[in-house]
Formats: sequence, structure tokens, C-alpha cells
Amino acid sequence: MCSRCVAFSAVSEFAEQENDQLREKEDLESNKEQRSAKLQKVQLAIIGIALLLIGFQFYSVFRPGRGLTDANITAIEAAEDRENECVLVLWEIGERLQNNQLPTDSMRCQGMTTPFIVSRPSGDIKVSHPNPSSFGYRTMSVSKLDAEPLLVE
Repeated sequence: MCSRCVAFSAVSEFAEQENDQLREKEDLESNKEQRSAKLQKVQLAIIGIALLLIGFQFYSVFRPGRGLTDANITAIEAAEDRENECVLVLWEIGERLQNNQLPTDSMRCQGMTTPFIVSRPSGDIKVSHPNPSSFGYRTMSVSKLDAEPLLVE
């Protein structure tokens, strides 16, 4: 071979090697992009599953009527009715006190075994429930000077 042919052959080989190296780099970059795209899809899938689980947890914690059965609802309504009836009795007693009359022994809240407590602090007549804690209050009372029932939690 002539010196020109040898040089041309050497340049040609060098160009092929460079071309091969360039293709390898492109293949590596392409593989990296494919792996990156797959990784991104996996990450999005995990985030989606996590959001579904969080949504389910929120729903199970905050759903309406959570843990309340018909029996619980009935018991709550009965307790509220008892409290409302007792407040009405206190209103009646307040009206009687305004008319200078004391409450009768028959004026009691439902389920009450002891009568109301009558006291006379400094010229006033005060009638108090003997067990206000059964309704969740510290005080349930009414007086002649203030005929509106006082409910203190």
C-alpha cells in the first residue's frame, strides 16, 4: 500500500473509532434517559398510591356519623331531651319565684330522686339542681332576681 492509502486507512479507522465511541455515549445517554423515565413513572405511581391511602385515611377518620350507631344516636337524643325538659322545669320554677311562690316537691327533672335545693342568699331565693353534673354542668340554677336558668359548664 502506498503511503497515502495507509494514511487514508488510518484516518478512516480513527473516524470509525470516534464514531463508535460517540454511538456508545449516545446509547448510554439514551439508556440513562429511559431509566430516568422509568424511575419517574415508578415515583409517580408511588405518590399516587400514597395519595389514595391518605385520602382513604381522611375519609375513614372524618366521615359523617363515624362510630355512631342507632343506639348511640338514640341515647344522645334521649339525654338531650332530658336536659331540655330539666331546663323547662327551671324556667317554670323561675316563673313561680317571680310570682313569690316556691317550687313544689313534684317539680323535678326526669330521673331526679332528690328535690331542688332552695337557698336564700342576701334577700334572693335561689333554686339549684342537686346533681348538675349528670347533665355535664357545674351549676344549674334559677333565682328570683334572675328568672332565666343559669347553666354553668
